[in-house]
Amino acid sequence: MSTAATIRTAATRYLGAGLSVLPARLAAKFPTLKTWKDYEQRLPTEDELRGWLKNGTDALCVVCGRISGNLEMVDFDFRAEWFEPWCELVKQQSGELLDKLYFENSQSDGLHAAYRCQVAVSRNEKLASRRIAVPGPGEYVYEGDGKVRPKADGDKKALKAVSEAGQWVVCPCLIETRGERGLFLCAPSQKYTATQGDLAKLPVLTAEEREILLEAARSLNEHLPQPVSVPTRGADKRPGDDFNARGDVRAVLTAHGWRLTRDGDNQHWTRPGKNSGASATLKNGVFYVFTSNAPPFEMNKAYSPFSVYTMLEHNGDFAAAAKALRAQGYGAQPRTRPTSAPGQEPQDAECTPRPVLRNLADVTPQEVRWLWPNRIPLGKLTIISGDPGLGKSYVSLDITARLSTGRGFPDRPDHCQVGNIIILNAEDEAEDTIRPRLDIMKADVRCISVMEAVRIGNKEKHFDLATDLAALEEAIHQTPGVLLVIVDPISAYLGKTDSHKNAEVRSILSPFCKLIARMGVAVIGISHNNKTRETKAVYRTNGSIAFNATARAVWSIHRIETGDLCAGRGGLGTKPDSANRR
Repeated sequence: MSTAATIRTAATRYLGAGLSVLPARLAAKFPTLKTWKDYEQRLPTEDELRGWLKNGTDALCVVCGRISGNLEMVDFDFRAEWFEPWCELVKQQSGELLDKLYFENSQSDGLHAAYRCQVAVSRNEKLASRRIAVPGPGEYVYEGDGKVRPKADGDKKALKAVSEAGQWVVCPCLIETRGERGLFLCAPSQKYTATQGDLAKLPVLTAEEREILLEAARSLNEHLPQPVSVPTRGADKRPGDDFNARGDVRAVLTAHGWRLTRDGDNQHWTRPGKNSGASATLKNGVFYVFTSNAPPFEMNKAYSPFSVYTMLEHNGDFAAAAKALRAQGYGAQPRTRPTSAPGQEPQDAECTPRPVLRNLADVTPQEVRWLWPNRIPLGKLTIISGDPGLGKSYVSLDITARLSTGRGFPDRPDHCQVGNIIILNAEDEAEDTIRPRLDIMKADVRCISVMEAVRIGNKEKHFDLATDLAALEEAIHQTPGVLLVIVDPISAYLGKTDSHKNAEVRSILSPFCKLIARMGVAVIGISHNNKTRETKAVYRTNGSIAFNATARAVWSIHRIETGDLCAGRGGLGTKPDSANRR
């Protein structure tokens, strides 16, 4: 039987088995159809399938999730490097579970494990990634077994280094899922071969069996999210910091029913009430929970030893936890003033200011990267200001809609990246304003998240740029492929900071800009104009001049005949002009 005939036969069988099967391009790993979103909601008809395949195709793909009977696929990438370790972990909990699954080899020597589930499956999820230190910024190629090399000409699959905790790293994802609204290429596509089972006769797993598979993968993860942020008050050597450094978090976990099931650098811990398998890992002082059944901890969250102690011993009350630890001897002790020569002020060596120097010979020049060329830079803060009612928020949502679908910008119809967006909005409701506007703009809302609050313990609070940057960093880590963060308006997220005092505003924006530079995302801060009309546009942004001075691009919206978005200043060596927003 020819390849085309084999693919037609398989596609007919898959459709008969209730799978949403579509023609695909092997090289692109994507459907050949101009749009395939309809087939997330309904199965194709037999006539549609015949029409698609009559001229031949080299690949098939299957849409996962509800439409295909809660189909989910676990994808093992980079020559399936972690497949065998995953199998061993699964066998420890259920010796027969692996025998039920459908397995197939994929191109580039990867591997797929597929099944259906009795309950709804989640969206695509990265389950396990390596974390590999590299010499500096740039792009690297992962060669396997934890080894990387700098990208060379001709390399197509490279990883961009990111700075984390003062270290440059790359994090290749070795295990991830394809779930609701996801899809995957499958056998008998070229370079895809079934090795166990039949995709048209998938097993149906219980929720517990599915969790065994996913938790086994998560336990291999080396790239952990940032630990849950802890309220700070500026104290010197706080009890929580001291407990993080020398406290015995293992004793706390054991006292509350957690069991150590594998020791070593990356410890595996099993939650109370579970007999086997890992529910969390403890590595380098970070307790990473990857189960949804371990209250008060949340799934896919990381916790410092102090946070673990607070959650288990004090029900999330950090103040009470710090007080109890101080009584146990943790935290700074009263200091005596050091002696000094007569006539001289006592000096405290720990508090003496010391310079931090960086020689420019050690600085590697880099080109500015743009989200919207010459208008919105990546890794920088952009301010959009204007009078009420002129559409500042609308402009930011228009940019959001374009990024979610890849639709070009007004002056660059052929240039637009596709990625995820995080919105912080203190003035508009998601239900009656943000979502309806984005629907009108034909945005792909699956790429857009609204950060509504910050949770500390069992309480939620309004996001504050002064105290909650760790929470924003965690949100970016949890949302793969974030290109843009919108803060609307930026003045609503300053906490107790006086927005008219230059020094106070700079003290907030400086660490914020360092964070976004490290993460490589663009940030748009929305600001209102002040009431002074007889002045230059750059001085009309409400509050301190520090907003516009710190931002690398500032755009001011005015009501003029052309309906233009007008530049206030540009700080990256480009000449600002106007951009029509109609």
